[in-house]
Amino acid sequence: MPKARAARLEHIDSLRGVACLLVVYIHAVQWLERNAFPMSGPEATLLHASITWLDPGKVGVLVFFAISGYVVPFSLRRPLAHPLREFVVNRFFRLMPAYWFSLVAGVLIIIWFEQRPTDLAGWLGNLVLAPQLFGREPLLDVYWTLQVELVFYVACAGLAVLGLIHLRHLAGWLAMLGLAGALAAAALKHFLLIDLPVGLALWLSLMFWGFAAREADISGDRLVARQVQLLFWAFLLALGPICYLGYHRLPSVYGTWQSYFWSYALAVVIFWAFAIRWPWSAGWLTRVGRISYSIYLLHVLCIIVLGAWLGPWLAGRVPGLVFIGLVGLASVAVSAPTFAWLEQPAINLGREVNRRWRAAPDGRLRQRPLL
Repeated sequence: MPKARAARLEHIDSLRGVACLLVVYIHAVQWLERNAFPMSGPEATLLHASITWLDPGKVGVLVFFAISGYVVPFSLRRPLAHPLREFVVNRFFRLMPAYWFSLVAGVLIIIWFEQRPTDLAGWLGNLVLAPQLFGREPLLDVYWTLQVELVFYVACAGLAVLGLIHLRHLAGWLAMLGLAGALAAAALKHFLLIDLPVGLALWLSLMFWGFAAREADISGDRLVARQVQLLFWAFLLALGPICYLGYHRLPSVYGTWQSYFWSYALAVVIFWAFAIRWPWSAGWLTRVGRISYSIYLLHVLCIIVLGAWLGPWLAGRVPGLVFIGLVGLASVAVSAPTFAWLEQPAINLGREVNRRWRAAPDGRLRQRPLL
């Protein structure tokens, strides 16, 4: 069993690798289009179609959301005296140090290369992952997904507080509820012009579907497995109406309703195929997946730097796909040491904090230095 579970998680790491490379690809493509990078006819058609009809970035992000559901909630089920406290500590050290590093690097790179000013309110808002509270936008476009992750964490923590996190069939029902909520929100948006968060309901539904998929793997419960399979078909049947109603009449700046549909449908198929039905992994993708969080946070900065340094020289000399490849290589090259020197030590520090808390008889963190 331990071997099977470890191998299973290697498949998930491979999926993370696929997801982060898709996100890197689309942001590099968007840079090429924004900067009118000269491309041949077939290449331009291919790259433009990847934005208009099938957005690889959306696919990658949605796979990430399903993976979060597959992995994150189960730490709240550990037989610990304070599972919620340990969950909060682990998540904080998993996300925030690397995020803050990317934020500081982002401010410096944006000021230097783009001469885009940042004010104190925007800085503080991004520091706490809530720039909208200060009337600002995320410094980097990728940060919005971390806010969705936090919503999911709060939902899982709420289930733990209520004593519901151990109910085997609950995740599947919550996924169905989220899908129904997305359909209702899309209908209200289309017919009554009420702008409700269609996307948030769908994202949470995908996350709880991932939760149910892992539950089926661990428990072997046939009813949960049936829920997961039914949800797969429910997604494929409901996504067309949801995307049409949600984004046809009031289209999003992020693409047409067709782009939303094909991207969501492909993400569902990828997760179903490679995390549930036919688990598959590749060694190099597994390694990329392990550093995928750093890649996700830092690749936009690599695009800015490479675009400023090499973009003018490359334009007209090489195909756009060469620039995309250079961005991918640079993102991995920067992220590997970031993971080794920052991410992994921060994760280990979080584990050490929890270990010290567990060892303290009065429940207070021991005062010995952690570093």
